[in-house]
Amino acid sequence: MLYILNINSAPPSALDIDAELFACGVRMVHVFSFSQPCISVGRFCGLEGRLSYSFPVIRRATGGGVVMHAPFSDVSFGFTVNFSGSDIKLSDIFLRISGVMCEFFIRFLSLSDISHNSHGDIFLNNIKIFGISAARRRRFFLFEGCFLFPENLKVLEKGRICFYSFGKKIENFHEIALSFFYFLREKIFTKNFL
Repeated sequence: MLYILNINSAPPSALDIDAELFACGVRMVHVFSFSQPCISVGRFCGLEGRLSYSFPVIRRATGGGVVMHAPFSDVSFGFTVNFSGSDIKLSDIFLRISGVMCEFFIRFLSLSDISHNSHGDIFLNNIKIFGISAARRRRFFLFEGCFLFPENLKVLEKGRICFYSFGKKIENFHEIALSFFYFLREKIFTKNFL
């Protein structure tokens, strides 16, 4: 088991770490943020060539849409798990993961008006604040995602582009990132997680 906390990562190194560990079959939890503004693009998202920003555009090993990141404005993560059951659907897995993540938002951030869906999204007052995507090799999965802080939310084109968090930095960012890291360490590899 490998646990990585990487708060000031240059793009694309954090996503490269996730992809490499996934390719090698390493079980891990990785919590990170980027050291400069950048845009992460899902593996199958066709928008990469149409983005004309002066920020680095990096491709994730997992799916999903487009997310704009800024230093100390969003917490990103990756983790890998093995599934032994044959009858579980991906939508059930996403629903369970987002349900567990809701616990973090309620317990550590005192957010109460949240909901989640079978795509792995979490909403605060019907605004998406958390998203997750996956890649798989047989029964071994990589999940990557990020969450935003409600005061930083700005919604972009609905559907294809998820959200972005450019704006003010979070004053207690390090405390929240560290709490999330320990939360994932506690939850991800427990018997009841999935």
